[in-house]
Parts: sequence; structure tokens; C-alpha cells
Amino acid sequence: MKPIRLSLLVAAAVVTGCISKPAPSQQFFTLPTSPPSGSMEDLGSLEGRTLGFGPVTVASHLDRSFVAIRLDDTVYEFADSLRWAAPVETMVQERLVEGLVWATSAQDVQAFPWASTRPPAVQVSARLVRFEVTPDGSADLSAYWLIRDGTSREVLASGNFVNHQPGDGGPARSAIAALDRALIAFAQELAARIPPP
Repeated sequence: MKPIRLSLLVAAAVVTGCISKPAPSQQFFTLPTSPPSGSMEDLGSLEGRTLGFGPVTVASHLDRSFVAIRLDDTVYEFADSLRWAAPVETMVQERLVEGLVWATSAQDVQAFPWASTRPPAVQVSARLVRFEVTPDGSADLSAYWLIRDGTSREVLASGNFVNHQPGDGGPARSAIAALDRALIAFAQELAARIPPP
């Protein structure tokens, strides 16, 4: 009887400990929807043409609900307390579309997938291979991009974009702001690469 009673006491202690331990607080982040602070050059590169943006994809290790924290070149940490409030690909695509509208004065922007009967004049797609923060709050973005003619599907331009935004060592909100600055810089680069008509 004693071993059974001891086991029950241990089990009760474990359950009590689990119940009394406070759950870690969780923060859910989105990217801003407001225009970036400071001046953003309007390149006017679309000149009335329609723009199609997408698809945007992210590397598999980034395609999750947690904010990726890079500890070194091969080690990442995904903290329970830092989560995205929506799928990363969706938020990135929406923010890049906003950035391209500001940078090109586009009047008509279609997000992928668009209607096949009315393809946009210019199509931009991107794949993010880095979209992460570091423990000091810095942000790194690296992406491959492609610009096509919407009708002929001819590749008009392509390349790789790399951007680092220093952190201030502040709270997680500062790191998300750094990621947003990197995205806006990427949108500006894409706008500059759209060939004239």
C-alpha cells in the first residue's frame, strides 16, 4: 500500500505544479499597414500600367507561426512568446504590395492569383530565404525576385536582394519594426527595377 500511496502523492504534486505554474505570455505580431516613416521616393515606374504581385513564398524554416530568431548561420530559435498573427507569406505579400503602391503610384495592383482573362501588364514574384531577427533586435532579409511581362511572360529583370536593419536592443516590437523597414527597402528596390514601358 505504501508504494501506491507514494505514487499518488507524487502524481498529485506534479499535477499541482503544472496547474500553479503560470503560462508564458504570448505576443502576436503583424506588420504595419501605415506608410513608412520618413520619405519614400515615388519612382512612378508603372506610368498607368497594372501591376500584379505574387506569388510570394518563404523558405520552409520561416513558414511557421513563430518569429524566427537566428542565433548563428545554422541555428534558429522559435520562442513561444513571439508569434505571427497571420501566415508569414500573406503578411509579407500584403506589405510589399503596399510598398510598391507607394513607390510606383500604381493605380491598379492585383495580388496573386489574378484572373487569367485580365493579366496585369507587369508581374513581380519573390522568394524570401531570410526574414528573421537576431537576439539584439537586428533584422535580415534576403530574397530572389523576378519581374515578367504580364502578356508575353518574358523575364524583364531578376536578381537577389539582401538587406540588414540594425536593432536597438529593445523589445520585440523594435525587431518587428526592423523587419518592416527591410521589407519597405525591398519594395523600393523592386519598384526601381521595373523597366519603363
